[in-house]
Amino acid sequence: MINWGLGEIIFVILAYFIQDVEKELLYVVGIPAFVAFLFFLFIRESPRFLYATNKLDKCEKVLLGIAKENGRAELTTGLIAATETEDLSASNTQSVGEQVEETEEDYSYLVLFKNKRLRKRLIAFTLLMCYLYTTYNGILFGLTDLNGNLYLNSLIVSVAETLAYITSSTQLLY
Repeated sequence: MINWGLGEIIFVILAYFIQDVEKELLYVVGIPAFVAFLFFLFIRESPRFLYATNKLDKCEKVLLGIAKENGRAELTTGLIAATETEDLSASNTQSVGEQVEETEEDYSYLVLFKNKRLRKRLIAFTLLMCYLYTTYNGILFGLTDLNGNLYLNSLIVSVAETLAYITSSTQLLY
């Protein structure tokens, strides 16, 4: 959320210096976003995520590609073989009559209300965000009716919003 507020501050400053909103401001804001989108197309999935979701073939390919880029092309991962041997050794150690219980807990939103500390944080965060958005939207909708420079008013609102994000996020820590 803090990054959103900082982005608003940067956008207001850019809008102040680039008064032609229809052309130049669109290019100044749109071109970096397009370049970021192009970089996004070439980012690999995380090997950790692939391993956690049991996509071992893809995980091994990503790890080998990373190793090749780092100059360690001779590296072999052996994820599939290691996982298969772990499964075989785990199944061999169990006796016929022995059953292994796998405890996998299902979490829901009700967990937030069972723990007293989580419940307090949830209520505090909800109230903070309701107050923040009500105040911010009230000011934002009446921004054009305020006297003074529109850009300065927008900058003040953006700075206040960023400070509110920082305050609310630090309050959640305690």
